[in-house]
Amino acid sequence: MKAILFDMDGTLLPMSQEDFSRAYFGGLTRFAAPLGFDKDAMVAMLWDGMKAMVKNDGSATNAVRFWEVFERHFPNWNGDRTVFDRFYETDFKLTSQQVTPNAYAAKCVALLKEKGYRLIVATNPLFPESAQVERLRWAGLDPADFEYVTHFENSHFCKPNPAYYDEILQVLRLSPADCAMVGNDVEEDMQAGRAAGLSVWLLTDHLINRKERDINAYQHGDFAALYAWVQALPNA
Repeated sequence: MKAILFDMDGTLLPMSQEDFSRAYFGGLTRFAAPLGFDKDAMVAMLWDGMKAMVKNDGSATNAVRFWEVFERHFPNWNGDRTVFDRFYETDFKLTSQQVTPNAYAAKCVALLKEKGYRLIVATNPLFPESAQVERLRWAGLDPADFEYVTHFENSHFCKPNPAYYDEILQVLRLSPADCAMVGNDVEEDMQAGRAAGLSVWLLTDHLINRKERDINAYQHGDFAALYAWVQALPNA
């Protein structure tokens, strides 16, 4: 084993996905309202934008897919994307109230780094890089500890498409046999990760199991169990 891939939402960053999404949508629509963007139209665009990224066929980055949707929804928009950069620098930080850092996340990362593992944040790339880095800080983590973080500017696929993992491995020149994926979503992290050839470890603290699959098919447990697994790993 040479590399450990970590999901973020519900894994490195413990949260209720529903509460986080509600806070994120609310914050962005409030920010955009003075700029002339209708709240309901903005919410509809965000849902369509996420769907377009999840369905991305790899012919363009997720960022390109998102902005294509944005421009279809708001054809009279002036095209100034920097105004939304300001959202991630300011109001987006309020969304951190929806997350509760878990000390085990930082302990796992620190011990894996000490053991010489390559560390990758394999979070669904639906946000820009600035947002992903900010969210790592909310988790009490140093973004510099990770060799690679997926975001919508550097990714051409999304979970649960196994091609999402294939792209990471190709960019980092890693063999799937040398990697383990740690996440809390049975479909996106376990099934898709395994389909790409990775070993997988299911974190159950904020378990997402939409199809109620048997989780005994995977190594699994809470954060304390995950830390015990990390402790048992040999040096890379």
